Amino acid sequence: MRATFYDRKGQASIKLTAERGVVYEDRVEVEGNVVLTYGDSLKVETQRARWDRKGGRITSEGPVRIETPEGEGVGEGFVCEAHSGRWWMRSVRGQVLAP
Repeated sequence: MRATFYDRKGQASIKLTAERGVVYEDRVEVEGNVVLTYGDSLKVETQRARWDRKGGRITSEGPVRIETPEGEGVGEGFVCEAHSGRWWMRSVRGQVLAP
């Protein structure tokens, strides 16, 4: 499954890929090697994620791995505002900084 999310200006901002997904009226749930990318500045890997149409947020409750130009982090739970690209990890377990 592939999806592209757009910012308020209509520009592609977040790309999502997953092995499979289910579309409901109010949400989309994806699972299996879920990868979210936000340009060159953010890459998130997890096994399950959900997009809430009304709130415009992509969330994951399970383990996540995040790559940014500053380094990598792992933790539990992730939230990303699809229209702005703002994101945060709920619980950080570790971080590896790039040299």
